[in-house]
Amino acid sequence: MNTTTLAPAARRSPVQVARLVLGLFKLRIGVLIMVTALVGLAVSPGAAPSLTQVVVLALSVLVASASVGAFNQYYECETDRLMARTRRRAFVTGDLPHTPAWLLLIAAMLAASVGTAWWLLNASAALYIFLGAFFYGVVYTV
Repeated sequence: MNTTTLAPAARRSPVQVARLVLGLFKLRIGVLIMVTALVGLAVSPGAAPSLTQVVVLALSVLVASASVGAFNQYYECETDRLMARTRRRAFVTGDLPHTPAWLLLIAAMLAASVGTAWWLLNASAALYIFLGAFFYGVVYTV
């Protein structure tokens, strides 16, 4: 495990640090997954969802996807060093510290997205959001 300190990130501007953190979340992929979920919602039979339900679904899917994208980079840090495509990721370069605190943030993001979906949508939506994260995070990554 890389135990890099915060020194490299401390020398960066807040905008640069924000870009590094956002890069962990693989937002381009997350947006595509979110759009796919919204298309599925649009073509499903039944009553039209409220705007609040659409926004909650979109954000829950995006946050769950972001959390598992960050988990993927956290877990595969040592493997990422070996591949040209991934060797410039923030955990690999030490631009962000590879510490267990990230796991707490990742877990909180996933719990918040699944919990919000359960609370404001329904158990099925929450289950599918969790299963998507589980399969990418555990089945694929681990």
